[in-house]
Amino acid sequence: MNIIIRAYDHTDAEAARLVWNREVQEASSLSQEEPLSPDQAALFFSMQTHTGVAVDADTGRLMGAYVLRPFTTGRCEHVAVASYAYVDPTTDGELVRRLVVDSMEQAILLGFRVLRTDAVASNVRVLQLYDDMGLRRVGVLPGGYRKPDGTYDDLVLYWHELS
Repeated sequence: MNIIIRAYDHTDAEAARLVWNREVQEASSLSQEEPLSPDQAALFFSMQTHTGVAVDADTGRLMGAYVLRPFTTGRCEHVAVASYAYVDPTTDGELVRRLVVDSMEQAILLGFRVLRTDAVASNVRVLQLYDDMGLRRVGVLPGGYRKPDGTYDDLVLYWHELS
């Protein structure tokens, strides 16, 4: 697959919405509970500090997306937080790896000093990928992720110093 990662534009809204909503419905990483409507998606993706999309250059199919924004304002606005969604959770990790790397590169260009992300403890593939990429585990929020069945899973917090 010949994947390119580029900045989101409004023509990506529907395809990005479908990818994002698949991840929301999978309930293994994103905190959102309800899928985005077309209008919500257009607003959501455009209001982020940066939204990146991964597109198959051969077919034009949108394969993944990420959003990047400040963790909070004021004295911590140099900390970026990123969330990722992709079409195939069984991928070998290369697509996700490329989304994470691109988010780091964009974060640097935008003046962020640290990238923060997290992973649900039962999402073993993502934990392994983040560990392999050298992101540092900085803690665990016990029961930090509520699953659709009402049970709770731990949330593993990661950070990466940007240079």
